[in-house]
Amino acid sequence: MKTNPTTSGPAVSTLLQQ
Repeated sequence: MKTNPTTSGPAVSTLLQQ
């Protein structure tokens, strides 16, 4: 699941993508 960095924040989206 990838979240939008605009909504969740770049740090959050990076952690979820790993």
